[in-house]
Amino acid sequence: MAEKKISKQGWGWGVLVPLALMIFIGLWLPGRLEAINPGGGLMLAWLINIVFMLAIAAIIGMALNKGPMGILIDPRNMMSLSRLQMVLWTVVILSAFVTTALARVGDSRVHPGRYVCETTVDAEGNEVQEKDCATPLDVNLPPLLWTLMGISLTSAVSSPLLTAFKAQRTSEEDRRRKAAAGKASLTLGGGGEPVQPATYDNTLKEAKAETPDPEAEKLKNEGALVKKESWTDARLSDIFMGEEVANFMYVDIAKVQNFLFSVFAVVAYGVAVAIAMSSVVSVAKFITLPELPQGLVAVIGISHGGYLTDKAFTHATPTEAPPQQ
Repeated sequence: MAEKKISKQGWGWGVLVPLALMIFIGLWLPGRLEAINPGGGLMLAWLINIVFMLAIAAIIGMALNKGPMGILIDPRNMMSLSRLQMVLWTVVILSAFVTTALARVGDSRVHPGRYVCETTVDAEGNEVQEKDCATPLDVNLPPLLWTLMGISLTSAVSSPLLTAFKAQRTSEEDRRRKAAAGKASLTLGGGGEPVQPATYDNTLKEAKAETPDPEAEKLKNEGALVKKESWTDARLSDIFMGEEVANFMYVDIAKVQNFLFSVFAVVAYGVAVAIAMSSVVSVAKFITLPELPQGLVAVIGISHGGYLTDKAFTHATPTEAPPQQ
């Protein structure tokens, strides 16, 4: 009996299930556990919603017919580091924000008085609002957190643009060299051997011959960049490897550094959020997500800048075809 496949539309509707569960967990669980551990209930709801957000990402990949990790696959059918970074930060920060907001909304229905902010008048006659008091949906994100999201978004947008520009430019260079070689062959007449231009196609052929990896045979090139034939060939190891015809078989140190900094920052901030949530005495008093260290944001910014700068340059050089025997 043939296996029944789920359509794109079916997978698309499937996103609503974890989304509805996220809303339910955020509204219900923190209040349910308030008598036992107010902060623990909020933290548990956040961790569960992280799982649901990862499920949404997987469903989106399935809806694209590219498997559960399809959201990480770029147009070259390779796993993308910038996509992975954007997904990680979105999952951690958005899930924390949504869970906190929903928990506060649920709590406001049971304890509306907690969200009535009193104002006092100081010695100078100015009105001062009660500290750590805000409306249920008034959850603050620290400025450096916005800066970090901006860095990740800039990298996610700039990376494919730089890649597309490099592919277009180097492909055009190959076409010009082939056209010039064709004209030279016509000029020499039919008596001699045709002129063989130096191209990135030849560089890829040489690199394939030198690497023992059978997966290399599935690679094609678009100018100086390599790409895979199908999304089924995409591997998580793609995020660590070079992307040009001369270095696709080698580890890209800039990518490794960027990956390590990003993972360290995501894990460190996730722990900070968990500690902050677990220590609250009331959901109503938790109105601001933890701040990020300024030095960490600076290091991540430098790492992303170096990664994008390295991506902007072409490292491969066109190679002449070997002489025919």
